[in-house]
Amino acid sequence: LLVDRSDVGVGDFDIIFNYDQIQWETGCASGGCEIGGTDGLGGSSARVGYSNGSDTSLELPGSAVNGAFLDSSPSGLIHDSRNSLENGRYVFPVRGGAAPTGGSISGRVLGETNGGPAVPLAGALVQACFTLVPKPCDVTTTNANGEYIFTGLQGGGNYFVTAFPPAGSSLGPRTIGALFLAEGATLIDQDILLLTPVPVPSNVTIVSPGNAPDGTPVIYSDRSTPLTQTASCPGGVATWSIIRGGVVVDGGPMVETSPGTYTATIPPQGAARAGRADIKISIDCPAPTPDKQSVFDIYIDPSGNVRTVQGDPIAGATVTLFRSDTSAGPFEPLPDGDPAMSPSNRTNPDTTDADGHFGWLVVAGFYIVRAEATDCVSPTDPGQSFVETEVLEIPPEVTGLDIRLDCGEVTPPTSTPTPPVAATPTPTPPAELTGDVNCSGDVNSIDASLVLQLVAGLVGSLPCEDAGDVNDSSEVNSIDATIILQFVAGLIPSL
Repeated sequence: LLVDRSDVGVGDFDIIFNYDQIQWETGCASGGCEIGGTDGLGGSSARVGYSNGSDTSLELPGSAVNGAFLDSSPSGLIHDSRNSLENGRYVFPVRGGAAPTGGSISGRVLGETNGGPAVPLAGALVQACFTLVPKPCDVTTTNANGEYIFTGLQGGGNYFVTAFPPAGSSLGPRTIGALFLAEGATLIDQDILLLTPVPVPSNVTIVSPGNAPDGTPVIYSDRSTPLTQTASCPGGVATWSIIRGGVVVDGGPMVETSPGTYTATIPPQGAARAGRADIKISIDCPAPTPDKQSVFDIYIDPSGNVRTVQGDPIAGATVTLFRSDTSAGPFEPLPDGDPAMSPSNRTNPDTTDADGHFGWLVVAGFYIVRAEATDCVSPTDPGQSFVETEVLEIPPEVTGLDIRLDCGEVTPPTSTPTPPVAATPTPTPPAELTGDVNCSGDVNSIDASLVLQLVAGLVGSLPCEDAGDVNDSSEVNSIDATIILQFVAGLIPSL
């Protein structure tokens, strides 16, 4: 198929190959009916690709190789894809008169097993993203042998290749790179080993909005995250760091709030750091105590919010993720559990949390998010019960989506003049809620974070600062922040 893509640029189009069954590969004129070839097999096998007739061409690997494209082969055309989640579909975008040609990257996706050898993973989605110029990432699927291959890749720059675990797997996604690809070069054996998540140690608390099905904490990219380690060596020097792809991307000190207890608040990580990551806590203990180190996995999810037109969060709103191979559509909802979504959240449709938050980490492509809630309508079309975002191209990761629904305006009460009454007593203000340093009417991890910011001198005062002295020590310090976190985590019953 040749599909007009003038929505992207003048003269742009897509070349699309669709394959459903490949049962034979050779005609009689090519030796499929002669000695060495029977019933359309053998001989000079078919080639797959395109050419402009002069100086530009591309052939898929397996061209002219007996049996390579047949359904019976793991490398058969129906077992692979290019820039599509549909096996057997290959999309080649032609932009500015240039069709994909050039280099290739290939390898296998393997899965860690419990003490045994790594095994090939079939049906894993893999994306290759070029860093030199802005362009959509290429996407493919592993075959029965766990093999993947990207062809027609632009050279002269670096690629990062990410594999997502197949549906039903509890392994985590992983990225390799940077991989430098010269013009027309071929990179082989770029294997990706997906690992079992490392759980949070029992003496570590990370305050997160929830966990992935495998128990890995999920933190939102636009939120601060309190972190505490207990039962460690007193008098040590502690630090935390976030590691992605073997590279430390963020870190900072931890404060010893009581002997052997260390706390910190991880700042928002932003959309650029979304994905699987490790948190490492390192404690340099006084001699002769050995140094301590804890490492565990987290997911940093890009996130959005569903709110009313007045700006109030809508809890329990239904959010649905739609995807297409191209920005022109058609867009279809991803099936629940689909591997195009990271294991951090493969629920679709999903519901917003108490703060109206939602989030998915997804493979490259084009997406639309739909939001709807009971008794709410579109602000621009009251006859429509939902709101949809514009088309979102991933990557880059999108964060801070703000979806608004009209759930009816709150009518302010009518003010009725009251005649003056003699000797009206002055109302007694409500008592401060212990631990509620921002006067929000609730005690949560945000209060602990604010206390730590006050102690560090990042803020000069707090709205309800006296409420922060939860241990009645006559001062607000990091010990109060730790006690607040313990209360939020349910480790102590009250403040």
